[in-house]
Amino acid sequence: MTFNSLSQDFCCEVNALCLAIVAFQSVDEVFRITHMLEVRRTCGNSIVEEGEDCDCGTIDECHELDPCCDPITCKLTKEAECASGPCCNNCRLEARGVVCRDAANECDLAEHCSGENGQCPQDIHKKNGNPCGGNTGYCFTGVCPTLNIQCEQIWGYGGTAGDKQCFEQFNSKGSINGHCGVDSNGQYSKCEPENVRCGSLQCQLGNRYPILAGMDQLYSRTIISIKSVEYECKATTGTIDAPDIPDMGLVRDGTPCGDNLVSQGQVRDGTPCGDNLVSQGHRDR
Repeated sequence: MTFNSLSQDFCCEVNALCLAIVAFQSVDEVFRITHMLEVRRTCGNSIVEEGEDCDCGTIDECHELDPCCDPITCKLTKEAECASGPCCNNCRLEARGVVCRDAANECDLAEHCSGENGQCPQDIHKKNGNPCGGNTGYCFTGVCPTLNIQCEQIWGYGGTAGDKQCFEQFNSKGSINGHCGVDSNGQYSKCEPENVRCGSLQCQLGNRYPILAGMDQLYSRTIISIKSVEYECKATTGTIDAPDIPDMGLVRDGTPCGDNLVSQGQVRDGTPCGDNLVSQGHRDR
């Protein structure tokens, strides 16, 4: 077998680099260099690497996925300004200021195209401590964690935060009905008097059972009477099987639990909200 008998497809595959192989007459040498080229050749692996403007995969994939990218050179085609991304439309950059990601909620911020590349800027949110929820809460890492919102998430429409008597009655006891977390021995911890509104989430009204899957494993509904006034107190210790979701049965970090104070790890953060709440992991405004 000689080099001349190799299929024409081989030369098409390596393109201009084929010329460097023509001088070799040994089939073994040809295949050795072919292997070397396959190892070094990264254009076409769908990963944008150093020296590449884009990488849309194989020739067939590029025609369908990204006509703005040259599949041979991994550079933009002659007339293209960009290859992909929310700020790239038909190989042309969107104008500066065009919204590429809407705000997810009142504590989030919309992102806008820069006019310089096709990618949408990093997701950012309002500065921690900004008032939200009709001035009932403060923005914290991009959400508005108020007691009412958390109770409605668990108990459905109409669910609201329990009266302070529920927090004082149960969270101070350190039981399944109310606590400030679990200690190293697996026992429920009592909340200190100043932290009772930062422990178990005490709710009222809403549905009879928790509406979130997994939250109905262990829950309680108790009616207490104090000075002839009845209070409904509902709590749950169920968990959602998702590592990125906090324990929904506890008051979330950033939730107001005192005058100008917020919950942080089931205790009150004693610094005024406007001073101590700073963005974590994301740029803020």
